[in-house]
This record gives sequence, structure tokens and C-alpha cells, in this order.
Amino acid sequence: MTNRSRRHWLPWLAGTLMLAGIGLAVTTDYVPGQTKAKTDKTKAKDKTDPKKEAKLEPPPSTFPKRLDLVEGVKGGTEQVTFIDEQILKGWQENKGVYPSDRCSDYEFIRRASLDIIGRIPKVKEIAAFMAKPEKTRRSWLVNELLDGDAYENGREYAQNFANIWTTLLMTRVGSGKHYQAQMNDWLYYQFKGTTEQTAPDWSKTAFALISGSGDTNSNEASVNYLLHNLGEEIKQDHGKNGRWDMVPATSRTTRLFVGIRTQCVQCHDHPFFPETMGQHHFWGINAFFRQVDTKGTQGNGRPQMAGKKKKGETAPEEYTLTNNLAFNVPKDASEPPLIAYERRNTVVNYIDPTYLNGKKIAKSFKGTRREALATFIINDPFFAKTFVNRMWGHFMGKSFTKDNVDDFGEHNPVSHPDLLDRLAEDWSKKYSHNPKEIIRWICNSQAYSLSSKANRWNDKMEDETLFARVLLKPMTPEQMFESVMLATGSDMEDIKIKLPPKGKKRHALGAGQECQGSVAQQVSRQFRQR
Repeated sequence: MTNRSRRHWLPWLAGTLMLAGIGLAVTTDYVPGQTKAKTDKTKAKDKTDPKKEAKLEPPPSTFPKRLDLVEGVKGGTEQVTFIDEQILKGWQENKGVYPSDRCSDYEFIRRASLDIIGRIPKVKEIAAFMAKPEKTRRSWLVNELLDGDAYENGREYAQNFANIWTTLLMTRVGSGKHYQAQMNDWLYYQFKGTTEQTAPDWSKTAFALISGSGDTNSNEASVNYLLHNLGEEIKQDHGKNGRWDMVPATSRTTRLFVGIRTQCVQCHDHPFFPETMGQHHFWGINAFFRQVDTKGTQGNGRPQMAGKKKKGETAPEEYTLTNNLAFNVPKDASEPPLIAYERRNTVVNYIDPTYLNGKKIAKSFKGTRREALATFIINDPFFAKTFVNRMWGHFMGKSFTKDNVDDFGEHNPVSHPDLLDRLAEDWSKKYSHNPKEIIRWICNSQAYSLSSKANRWNDKMEDETLFARVLLKPMTPEQMFESVMLATGSDMEDIKIKLPPKGKKRHALGAGQECQGSVAQQVSRQFRQR
């Protein structure tokens, strides 16, 4: 009502502006052809504008050489050299593109700290960095951020990537803080390594997320991923249809782990690529998930969004995810196999568990359907490519793909296919899917050491996939919080936070013990609740 009452002055304002415009036109000396003459004069001026001429100036004929040396103790010098060669090749083949200057050491330590451990550097960390020999200090820093004593032997790196992947797997909403914190704690060890002798292996992490069974309140808290993505509950005939439709799990699994957005073909074939992406791809993957069953300590099958303790409970409700082999099975051979989906022409088709390449579960396979799917995925060449592409985008501000980081296809071409293929192959076959290795390769590359300040030869949007400069990246909420707390010298005394023991996290959660996740996540939740 207040807004409507204030609109009476709008006609008066419009009338005043019109009168002012008329008055300006009347008092201006108008000479026919003058506008054209001014335009021509402007064009003539543009031709002689030194700034315009500078843009047409060709870039230097030689490219800057690498100044930094890679500490070979951790390996990966071969891959770093290949990255530099392929990026340089891209600059050479695209005439008119030239890289930005090398960034300063202060810019580098801030960038690497934010990207790897999720916060700005401390004053003493900058001093230690600058005290190292100039040619090796950047490589030394990357190794320190991943494994060094000053960074609690990889604890901060692991927490940063646990934060990132908790959001990717479960988003920021839809599940209670208790369950997200369980996932966060589990992912922390997946990135750090379960013991000093056990290196992180992303293929094992993905396998557990896709095929895992068990309780949320255990070391196998990976089940929170599927519990978050159950979809709608199916009320009719679990023996034929299964209990949950698992639609969110289907689309999120293919997107995050093999870079294919099957949600686009849930209801119809792809409008532009029907030969390579159809409905059967979505529902063939969906069939792998249809034997999922769940149970809660209070009888519910799905985690509540709030995740709060109920009256009389000593802890929030916990859940168990299992495979029910009696679900989604034809009663006899005369019935159609498994999953039904409707075509746009109203014809109903049926499909059994079928991978994206058409492969089905071998009769000799002894595991569950989800274990078969996880096996297909981690052996798919796009499994490694998808992770490498996402990591490249995280550090460089732009992935190898033209648009979305997890949407491979003809519509989203790869800028450096040979480089992506080589990094993915080496990372999976020679380095056992260890996330730390791909981080070392990217952060030691010449491209990562470039300034984010553009020059006149790399400031266009189409130049971004040539990586002639590092693109600016917005800070995540967790990065912002950790950095502000560090920069202001604040402490946590006035905030109710449950901190894990210094240098480590809990290895298990006992009955009645509630995990909280990272400090930044806890505080951001508290502010949202106020």
C-alpha cells in the first residue's frame, strides 16, 4: 500500500524530463548533416588513436622462459614439463595471444594458500617462504601446503577439499548439519589419507560413495551421499519398482564422476545429440540404484533436513543404507525387465542396469548392482578426465572445457585435449588417483605462476581457455571466513564451536557424540540460524 501511494509523482517526473528534452532541442543549433560530420570525425580520430593502434600491435615474437625450478623429490617433473609445453603450443598456434607477466611472490603465496588450504597466508608463513631460494621457493611452498609440518602435515589441505566436496556431493541445503558434518569428516580422511602409510586414492573414495552401505554414525559415513540424493519414495510394489526413485543420485553421480549431465535426458532424448545421448542412458544408470533401502533409528527412511535431536534422544537420528536384493526384480521371465520410462510419444520402454557405453552387469559378477556401477565408473577414461578438469578449473579459474566443468560433449569442446588426456592417464595409472599429485603438477606449472592482470593480447573472453593469465576467482564462504578470522586476529572464545584435537580429527563418532564439520561451516550455520 505504501509503494502504491508513492507512485503519484511518477507522471510529474516523466513530464518534467520530456519538457527538459524539448527545451534542450530548441536551444541547440541544429545544422543539417552536422551529426554525420561529427560521426565521420570520430571515426577518423579512432584510426589515429594511439590506444587503438596499440591493440593492433603484434605481440613479442618470443615467449618468456620459465624461471622456477621444480623440486623433484615428490616427482611429477615430467608432467609439469608437458603442461608447460602444451600451454606454450596453444599460445604459439593462436597468433596475437601473449601471456601476462609472472606474478609476484606475494601474489603467488596468497593464491596458492587460498587454493590449497582455503585461507590467506600468515605473516610468519610469508617470511618462511621468502627466506627460501628464489628459484625453488614456489615449488617448496606447494609441497609444504600439501604435506609440511607448518601446515599440520596436510590437515589444512584435507579440510579445504573436504569442504569443497561436501558441498558438491550434498549441496549447502537439503540435509541437516549433523549429516553434512559426518560427510565432511569422512572426506577429510579421504583427502589426507587414512594413515601415514595409506595415500589418498580418489577411485576408492568414489567407489565408496557410489556403492557403500552401512550406518551414518560410523567410519563409512559416505552413505550420507546417497541418503541426501534418494529422490521421491515409491509407494507401490517395491518388489517391482524399488523403494526410492533415485533420480537425484543418478544425475549427480554421472555429472560429478564422469562429467556427463544425464539429467538433460531424463524426460526426452537430447535435442541436439539424440544419437549419443538419450533417455535410455539416464534410466540405464538409474536401474543400478533401485535396490537401495534405508532405515532410521526412529523408523524414518530419509534423513530430516534439520537433523535435530528428538525428545528423549541422546543424539540426532542415525540412518542405515543397505541393498535389498528383493527390490526391483521381475517376478518371472514373462515380465518386462526392471525400470520403466515413458517416451515423448507416450510409449513405455523398459531397461535393466546398463552403463553409458551400453555394457551390462556380467553374469559372473558377484557384487551388488551399485558395486558394478562403481566399477564401470572408475574404469571409465572420463572418470580421471573429469577430476583433472575440475581441479584445473579450481586452480586456474577456467577448466579445459569451454563452458561447464562437468559437461563433456560435442557442445563443450576441450581446449587442450592432448594435455587433458595425458594428465588423466598419468594420474590414474602412474599415481593411483592421488589428488595431491595433480595439485602439484598444476601449481608448479608456468601458467599457474602468471599474473591475473590482463594485457592487450589476452584480455578477450575467447582467450581464457589459452591460460595466458590466471583468472580471478571469488572466495568461497569458508575461504572468506577463515581469512577474515586470521587477518583480524580473532579467536573462537565467543563462538560455540567444537574443535577437533589439534592436528587430527576424530576417527569415529560414538553414540551420542555429534560431529560438527569445519569451523567455517559451523559459524556460517550459526549466522544463518540467527
